[in-house]
Amino acid sequence: PMIPLLGAASIRREEQDASPAGGMPSLLLQVHAALGALALIPPREPIHVLAGPGNNGGDALTLARLARLRGERVDVWTMTPRPLWKGDAATQAALWEGLGGGYRFAPEPRAVLPGLRGWVVDGLFGLGVHLPLGGLEAAWVEVLQAFLQDCGKDSPFRVLALDLPSGLDPGSPEV
Repeated sequence: PMIPLLGAASIRREEQDASPAGGMPSLLLQVHAALGALALIPPREPIHVLAGPGNNGGDALTLARLARLRGERVDVWTMTPRPLWKGDAATQAALWEGLGGGYRFAPEPRAVLPGLRGWVVDGLFGLGVHLPLGGLEAAWVEVLQAFLQDCGKDSPFRVLALDLPSGLDPGSPEV
């Protein structure tokens, strides 16, 4: 059976319909998204979460927390040494920190990637992304893409993107 892909506008409508007006708080939507994504990651494999500044970062922090509660080894990588979370991401960050979770920062992602094993969760940007990316976020995306192309099937980690791979335009079929 073919699974339909929804465009950005359709997904936004679905989220709005499920939001508080539809009876589903946005924090609970993040928990459901994280549970679904975490179910795709086999147990007992290291998880490296790239958490962006917005709601996709909130999804990523939720996944990190739930994975930690499942007993997994989880690192959360942020795009600034001291991230300032807003909205739902701030709530999810407080819950992550409440479990003793901290953050890792790499000003040069190229130096970090060869040491990663298991899974990298791309929670940098989702539907609200504004392209082109800049700064450290762009560096992570570029380095990830280049590393995976160079390694091919021999990559020491797999990547799971939340919403969509960061750097793609959610409103366009173009890569």
